[in-house]
Amino acid sequence: MADFFSCLFLSIAVSVDSFFAGLTYGLRGIRIPILSQCIIALSTSAAFLLSMTIGCVIERVVPFDLSKYAGSAILIFLGILSLKEALGSEKSNNRKRNEGKNTLLSIMLDIMKEPETADFDVSGIIEPKESFFLGAALALDAVGAGLGAGAMGFKVIHAVLLVAVFEFALMSVGLYLGGKNIRKKIPNLSCLPGTILILIGIFRLI
Repeated sequence: MADFFSCLFLSIAVSVDSFFAGLTYGLRGIRIPILSQCIIALSTSAAFLLSMTIGCVIERVVPFDLSKYAGSAILIFLGILSLKEALGSEKSNNRKRNEGKNTLLSIMLDIMKEPETADFDVSGIIEPKESFFLGAALALDAVGAGLGAGAMGFKVIHAVLLVAVFEFALMSVGLYLGGKNIRKKIPNLSCLPGTILILIGIFRLI
C-alpha cells in the first residue's frame, strides 16, 4: 500500500505542470481537443516509461542499497531544482523567449515557459501535430523523476498508468478552471511538485 501511495504522489508531482498548462490555455481561450490531450498524456507517460526502464536496469546492476540511495538523491535533487525554479519565477515573470534558431530544444523550452506558444498557427486550438511538441515539453520534467523512481524500485506499470491518467485529468481540470476564469481563486501550487518529490525521496530512505 505504501508503494501505491508513493506512485500516486509521484504521478501527481510529475503531472502538475499539465494542470498549469491547461489553466493557461483555458484563460487564453485556447482549446485542446480530446485527441490532443491523449497524445500529450501518452507522450509524457512514454518518456516516463523509458526513463523508468533505464532506472530499473540500474537497480538490477547496482547493489540495492546504492540504487535506492541514488534514486532518492535524484528525486530530492529534482525537487530542490523545482522549488528553486518556482520561487525564482515568483520573483521575476519577465523571461524572454529563446532567440536564434528554432531548434527542437529551443521550441520545447519556449513552450515550457509560455505554453500558449505551442499553438503555432494561432488558431486557438492545439491540433494533434502541435500536441506532440507540448507533450515533449511536459515530458522533460518527467524524465528525471522516472529515472529516480526506476532506480528506487517503483512498480513500472502502476507508475506509468498513473502518470498517463493524471496528465490527462489535471490538464482537463486546468482547462475547465481556466475557462471559468477563476485563477485568482486558485492557491499558488508552483511549489507543490518540488515538495512532493523531496518528501518521496526522503520517505523511501526511511
